[in-house]
Amino acid sequence: MKAVNLLPSDQRGAAKVITPAAAPKAPTGDAFGAYAILGALALVVIAVAAMVLTKNTINDRKAELARVDLQVQSVAREAAALKPYADFKQLADARVQTVQSLATSRFDWEQTLRDLSRALPSDTRLSTFAGKVAGGDASGGTASPTIDLSGCTGSQTSTAKLMARLRAVRGVTRVSLKSSAKTGGGAATTGASGGSLCKKGSAPTFSLTLSFERFNVPAVSAPAGAGAGAPTGPTGPTGGTAPAPGTTPTNPATSATQGVSTP
Repeated sequence: MKAVNLLPSDQRGAAKVITPAAAPKAPTGDAFGAYAILGALALVVIAVAAMVLTKNTINDRKAELARVDLQVQSVAREAAALKPYADFKQLADARVQTVQSLATSRFDWEQTLRDLSRALPSDTRLSTFAGKVAGGDASGGTASPTIDLSGCTGSQTSTAKLMARLRAVRGVTRVSLKSSAKTGGGAATTGASGGSLCKKGSAPTFSLTLSFERFNVPAVSAPAGAGAGAPTGPTGPTGGTAPAPGTTPTNPATSATQGVSTP
């Protein structure tokens, strides 16, 4: 079809020639330079921003470190002011532990003597009594209490009865009879006061040993800083120094008794 221009002739302009769109042109060297400059500027901006952020972080960490140092110094001063109280508590706890260890590990001679006095038959007379604790000291270990008895009874049957009753005493593990025989025609057995305990030639004399349960003795050491007043070793029933292993206790309630008789 042929195009027809319907406008009046005086209003018609110059004929426009419509040409196809021009193809895009390849960038020139100036465009590459501009892009490179923009990229460099972007890198510089990023680097500056990172440096500023890093510097601000470092300043914050330094301020926080300064605050922590001040807190550490304050806590150190408080700890130094309270240290004497902590040392005193530690010393008191150590002494309490020492006393408890001694109280729970010693042999109860008082109760043992009370039980023995109730177990002895009425026709029994004691001429010697010796108690000792073998083993166990301030360095710890196992202690083995024993009691040696000698005296006389009304008969051999009474001696057997005595051994049976002694086996029933609390804590006794073994009753060992060393000897049991009549005195014959010799002299009568006398006590510490010089009185006659056993009649000559009639009452049999005996000698036996009581063995009690073993118990553990914890090691006891003086607490640090205790000085001269610190406990240095186990104590006996009355607060004195405990007897050395293999020796007879020096307490009147535990020492050898001469001429002990039952009611």
